Amino acid sequence: MCGIAGFWGAHARARASRMTRMLAHRGPNDEGVWLSQRAPLAIGNRRLKILDLSDGGHQPMLSRDGRYALTYNGEVYNFVQLRKDLLRKGHEFRTGTDTEVVFAGLMERGADAISRLEGMFAIAFWDERQGRLLLARDRLGIKPLFYSVQGGEFAFASEISPILASGVVVPAIDPGMLESFLRLLWIPEPGTLFRGILKLEPGCSMTWDGSAIDIHRYWDVPLPEVEPPRSAIESDNEKIAQLRSILIGAVERQLVADVPVGAFLSGGIDSTTIVALAAKIDPNAIRTYSIGFRSSDRNEEGAFDDVHYARIAARELGLVHEEIELLPDVVDLLPQMVRHLEDPVADPAAINAYLICEAARATSSVLLSGTGADELFGGYQKYTATQLGSTYQRIAKPVRKWLLEPVADSLPVAIGRVGLRPFRRVKRFLRHAGLDSFDRFLGFSCYYDADELGLLLNGDPKGATDPYKGVQLLKEAWDRRGTDDLVDRMTYVDLKYYLPGLALAYMDRASMAASVEVRVPLLDDVLVDFMARLPGVYKADGWRTKILLREAVRGLVPNGILNRPKAPFAAPVRSWLRRDMAPLIDEYLGAERIKDRGLLNQDVVCRLVHEHRQGAEDHSLRLWALLTLEVWCQEFIDKASQFKEPLDSIELSATTTAGALK
Repeated sequence: MCGIAGFWGAHARARASRMTRMLAHRGPNDEGVWLSQRAPLAIGNRRLKILDLSDGGHQPMLSRDGRYALTYNGEVYNFVQLRKDLLRKGHEFRTGTDTEVVFAGLMERGADAISRLEGMFAIAFWDERQGRLLLARDRLGIKPLFYSVQGGEFAFASEISPILASGVVVPAIDPGMLESFLRLLWIPEPGTLFRGILKLEPGCSMTWDGSAIDIHRYWDVPLPEVEPPRSAIESDNEKIAQLRSILIGAVERQLVADVPVGAFLSGGIDSTTIVALAAKIDPNAIRTYSIGFRSSDRNEEGAFDDVHYARIAARELGLVHEEIELLPDVVDLLPQMVRHLEDPVADPAAINAYLICEAARATSSVLLSGTGADELFGGYQKYTATQLGSTYQRIAKPVRKWLLEPVADSLPVAIGRVGLRPFRRVKRFLRHAGLDSFDRFLGFSCYYDADELGLLLNGDPKGATDPYKGVQLLKEAWDRRGTDDLVDRMTYVDLKYYLPGLALAYMDRASMAASVEVRVPLLDDVLVDFMARLPGVYKADGWRTKILLREAVRGLVPNGILNRPKAPFAAPVRSWLRRDMAPLIDEYLGAERIKDRGLLNQDVVCRLVHEHRQGAEDHSLRLWALLTLEVWCQEFIDKASQFKEPLDSIELSATTTAGALK
């Protein structure tokens, strides 16, 4: 795994060198920078050695004739087959890296080679003769790629801070993306909270020739095949056998590494599926890690004890297992994570991921994660809630409006220090269940409706409000999908936006901050193609979720885990906000600070804090997002001068070279 960067413009080598060094945590083993002889372009790479630990994988990689250069971040799991195909075409290889295979494929086929790559990647490929730079990102956005173009200068990188340090753009808030962040707690592709900095969307490639960019989509989530809806999926032995075979292949491919491999183990069906298959393939291939919380924190959150279930799984599967109890100083960890995330994600699970990676680094340079399973297999409770909304609407409207919803709205979400999770779910369900299908789904995915957002941002409470402000891209994706399959539409939107914008974003940044590579076998390309083509009834149907997956791993995953209730990879944020972070809320979300910052309505923020502390409403993630926003402003807006290092202060070391193929 690596970090990549590049700059087009004046002082290209110096700027690219600075950008590359800011990615040292992504690749602590090696560094290289290469300067074009015909264009004001320099590209850089920081390498974390995973395959072929020799120096043969040094990047940027150059072709023998000097025409092509490559900087690459990722893992391509079908590189062995691609290598065989390229050998038949006359290519020779001097390393065992997938990097050299990717490079040879691009030299052979150009941009057409990208669609053949199966894995996670971000690529920058330069053609010296044509003077054109090709950027590409994997299908689902597992690996990040940011860019900015201003006044003829162009910068790209695996993270945002190097782009800020390049000088091509000054840190500033994008107001439209602020709306998205507050509603979703993350920012949909291709935007970022930084004005003038964008993400290359998943499944896309882009070219830059010094004057213009051209973006091409090379992949999209396949449409489901037309099949009769079936509720008795448990009897579809053909599909069950197919899925199990594909799962085994996905895990086997992603176990390949020249360093020790471990895995997250939460005790849920996703992570247990991965480690069960890994143990079946090679009993000694993997060790596992789980994270737990104080019992008082769990009670206040109303959460399950994941460590208990992880212990059961590890014991029954005979795994070497390590438990980590989370007793963090969250007041210090929050700004640390905001700095690592850069484009803010208001999910405290990012802290969990970072701490597990930090603990695992000494024994496992690669970790397998179950990220993406909910989106692919239909596991989220919002899918169930959106479907059940249709049933709820059969109840007479007066009964709903004047009895059920008012009663639910009056329910507390906590009594003292005991969280009432069922009440929280009921309240949220009834607030949105009466809406049409997309608005139900949106309500279960968002943390403010448009009117609430307008008030929070000091909008006119009497003015007309766009109901999809900040989430227009999700609505467009929903409409674009155009199928009558409700589950397919929900999973499509989440695979396109929720997955890369939230879980994959924080997992990449948290793991790379600890210099650990995280792989996601349940997003294997072959597996995604198979599941995407199945109708939604194979995934979620009424109260049932992950229907086909459960059948495919029955007998592999312990029954106590196979049938346990859904438990998110979360953190005890309610407890943290009431105890550890209470002084921070008073300071950062107090009326004076909110007024001075000038972004939010201080009366609305004060009301949210009061309702949460009284236990009347659960505003945990809203408040976490507001804290995240304030810390983000402090780290990137208030300290913008940190990115203005003079160019002449950079010392170029002997390591800033490129590796030419011999």
